[in-house]
Amino acid sequence: MNFVEPIRDRKKITQIKNQLRGQRRYRDLLLFVVGINTALRISDLLQLRVVHLMDDQQHIKRRFWIREQKRGKRHEITINKSIREVFAEFLEEYSGIANNPKHFLFSTPRSITLHYQLSVVKLGNLSLPFAGKLGFAEISAPIV
Repeated sequence: MNFVEPIRDRKKITQIKNQLRGQRRYRDLLLFVVGINTALRISDLLQLRVVHLMDDQQHIKRRFWIREQKRGKRHEITINKSIREVFAEFLEEYSGIANNPKHFLFSTPRSITLHYQLSVVKLGNLSLPFAGKLGFAEISAPIV
């Protein structure tokens, strides 16, 4: 089994966010920020829809509930300032997505392969001054 280490260094997190923002990869930026702030598994992240983060009046929510796939437990997710800011950037880039609350945030789970998502999490395609298998799945509290 492959294990990844959680990203604990705030400078590295900022570098990753800036790199993704600079490359205009807003979907990947949102995936990264939601992941590190919620500690959801990748399988749960891929199930998120616009309706989880946005209400009927197209305002960003403060929290939502999700049933975790692996454990089957219902989990309350708080949408903090960092998630809200990145989601607003995401909506600016993909303005039409707000009109369809059933739309998956990260496209459809089948169109984005788990391998691609893990490569984003592992930072395999980012040119940053650190290496290794880094991830956000084991972070238990929001850090950004």
